[in-house]
Amino acid sequence: MVRRGAPPLIGLAGLLALGGSAQASSPSERQIQELFWAVTWFALLVSVIVYGALFYFLWRYRQSASPPRRISSEGPSEGNRKVEMIWTAFPIVILVIITLLSFPVLLYTDTMPPADVTIHVTGSRFYWTFTYEEPGVDEQNWTTTFGEAWFQRGIVVHFLVTSNDTIHSFALPQLGVKIDAIPHKTNVVWTRVDVAGDYLTQCAEFCGVGHHDMRATIHVFEPEAGRKPYGPVPSTLPFADVELRGFGSPPWSIQPPEIDATDGEPLRLRIWNNNSQDYTFRIDSPIDREVLVPAFAHAWLNTTINVSSDTQVPYGPTDLTARGYGMNGTLNVTVAILIELDEYTITSPLILEKVSVKFLLRNVGSQAHNFAMGGVYETVQWAGLIPGGQSVVIGPFDLDQDASGQYWCAVPGHRSLGMEGNYKVGAGGAAATTEAPLFEMAATTFAIGVPVTLAYVVRHARRRDE
Repeated sequence: MVRRGAPPLIGLAGLLALGGSAQASSPSERQIQELFWAVTWFALLVSVIVYGALFYFLWRYRQSASPPRRISSEGPSEGNRKVEMIWTAFPIVILVIITLLSFPVLLYTDTMPPADVTIHVTGSRFYWTFTYEEPGVDEQNWTTTFGEAWFQRGIVVHFLVTSNDTIHSFALPQLGVKIDAIPHKTNVVWTRVDVAGDYLTQCAEFCGVGHHDMRATIHVFEPEAGRKPYGPVPSTLPFADVELRGFGSPPWSIQPPEIDATDGEPLRLRIWNNNSQDYTFRIDSPIDREVLVPAFAHAWLNTTINVSSDTQVPYGPTDLTARGYGMNGTLNVTVAILIELDEYTITSPLILEKVSVKFLLRNVGSQAHNFAMGGVYETVQWAGLIPGGQSVVIGPFDLDQDASGQYWCAVPGHRSLGMEGNYKVGAGGAAATTEAPLFEMAATTFAIGVPVTLAYVVRHARRRDE
């Protein structure tokens, strides 16, 4: 017989399960939430049975209703095969039911549908890099973004996840995605997001002092006419126009003859070929990137610069004759330590060596910010305002003393909102002494322990002998 309270309970369980799955932004997360609620309510049913039986036996065999019986001359009875079979079979049935509920979800999440977009995700201390596979584009020219990824709502995305240094974990809780990033190994996971919006990803594996700040944002946008289903909004990444001028008699030229760039920053060039022959445009070693530019057309070259020191890199056609006629330029690359400014956070901490350094101040927020350091390095600062979306390189600064301190945004009110961080140069300054709060710990112990002890003693002193 079904109790009257059972249908409302089952209905409530169904509503909660549907409510949880309705809030899911991806099919994988929806399946996981439905499994969670199914297992939760099944566990509740098991708990009702177990605790119901427990309380029933406590009531049924209470001393007032079941006086103690004399022990027979044969001694107490031991063992009950029927009960033992029940308490063995019951957990097995529970495990089988949970397995049957879980298997379709595991099969669904582990079966990879064909990808509409493939994104290579690389974990590094302490940031995420996203590289988008672009059909028909040479791999070295694929678009790369840092700390942010973009793709369209409703498409299947494959994430190919790896690491440059130690083990990280790429986790998107709102989308039901979590997979380890392991050096020299690529793990694959997929998702399809049905609700446009911004989703936070966080490294879920402790990876060092900056682990707490190893976040990234996944931007899922609505389909837009004329926009690729992946990659950032075109206007968010600045680019430089390069023109190959080889018409007429020499000398020829390239415009601009010099381009300034920063290590670790994306470099986007739109190369125009105003000539009657095709040219292959190349940025020489150590960058080693090139792209074919057809006659009277243009081509894009996208890369992220990675050099070890300030350097000047030649660029121009691979045709040495054209370069000899003047069609050549120079890429001036500056190596700088990246500090990102946002509302209201700042890259932290900074672990620096005692060397001469430059800082790349990148404002990834919408408000204007600046920068200042304290302690012995109070001369390291940028008082001018950096508009949102722009960067500035400051320095060089000679870091020649072991020191520790703080740095911050000096715009009034920003530091108090959290725009500050800690730095350490070399061995750092005098380490702060951390003292245990012995007095507070002792006072708390006495405040709790003494009354409890007294209550225990008084209670047992007054108890009648049995």
